[in-house]
Amino acid sequence: MKTRFATLLLALSACSDSYFTTTSLELVAGGRGSMGIVSTAQPDPEALETPLLSLEPVADETGLTVFLGLTPPNPRNIRGVLSVRAAVTAPLGSTLITVKSKQGSATLQVNVKPAPTLSLVRGLGQRRSIAGYGDVLDFVAWVKNDGTVMQRSGGVTTPVTGLSDIKTIAAGYAVTNDGRLYSWLNSPAPVLVREGVVDVNTDYGPALALLDDGRVIDVVKGEALADVSDVVAMRVSGFSQFVGGGAQYSRTNRYFLKTDGTVLLQDLVEYISPPPVPAPTLTTTLFAAGVKDVTSAGFAQSPDGQVLYNGLLVHDFEAKKIASTPRVAFQMNASTLSTSRTGLALFADGALWASSVSSTSGSNQQGAPTFTQNATQRPLRAPNDAPIEDFEVVGPGVLVFTREGVFITDGSGGFVAADFPDLRR
Repeated sequence: MKTRFATLLLALSACSDSYFTTTSLELVAGGRGSMGIVSTAQPDPEALETPLLSLEPVADETGLTVFLGLTPPNPRNIRGVLSVRAAVTAPLGSTLITVKSKQGSATLQVNVKPAPTLSLVRGLGQRRSIAGYGDVLDFVAWVKNDGTVMQRSGGVTTPVTGLSDIKTIAAGYAVTNDGRLYSWLNSPAPVLVREGVVDVNTDYGPALALLDDGRVIDVVKGEALADVSDVVAMRVSGFSQFVGGGAQYSRTNRYFLKTDGTVLLQDLVEYISPPPVPAPTLTTTLFAAGVKDVTSAGFAQSPDGQVLYNGLLVHDFEAKKIASTPRVAFQMNASTLSTSRTGLALFADGALWASSVSSTSGSNQQGAPTFTQNATQRPLRAPNDAPIEDFEVVGPGVLVFTREGVFITDGSGGFVAADFPDLRR
């Protein structure tokens, strides 16, 4: 097969009642990974509130942040998932991590190695020709071959007069080849917002603009985002969910790829209803290091083109382009959240693959953290199995370019002809 999807189920023989699915884990400084724990240990009938597995403390000086989630009984006896993140300043070398049960213990060796230092170009990969939003693409705008713009809203297609020489587009915004940012949704004609812009993103939350000096600004507020600089590319995803008691919140994940190959993750949580509404929370952390691209769902690409998710190998062949469809989330109850992330990878031979990771996290009746995760991978086939030359994510759908034409997902796993006249490839 072209691809080898890294799963958690690489079961090895062991003499303990509990063992990791591999004996060691390699992380670059600033990277992260996860590992399954196989266990035949049984709960203590005299202390049912005691978790089946427990994590031994990990010293702060190791630079490792470790989280253990427990999983329900299953045929493969994968009873825990260990997630490990190495700080960008983590000392290089090996650390032993131990998970205990009443009947025994399992030990994992985590090896931290230096991340490669890259020199990436501002505006990486951004020459978007089409953008849209809504489950059924309520709004779509696209760039024509001559650099002008068309839009479709409520089924009506019209030109956006006053826009030309467009490099990249987002819903209601466009950037010209010489760096001028225009907006047209709330005005009868396009309005010049500012100059010196490399890219614009409206995928979720407020519009963000990447400036040619590496700063990222909130377009509406005109303010630079705190703790974010030297950025070459930005990818954004998010979701809104109801939680217990009728409260609602939104969560936005902003991935900022920097010139040296590090990735910052800015996590914004905003509570919407009912009053009193808590203040929003905003955290910025190092997500990864030594990568040359990242998607809006957190899939990353190594310098040699391999595709990774949470430090695990998704594709071992070099991908020529990666992206993600919008993240899907479902709040099952006040303590349990189910999410699904799908990464797309296009290869030189015209094959396009979709890799999906679904996870459910929460707590059990005893309050112990629980976690389950599943992974699937499938090819996306254009009509007549034509090689795919390029693709774009448009709202929740995927649009592909082949020599035979332009096609968009039909909602059932296939593709139909796309109706965007003169769409620039």
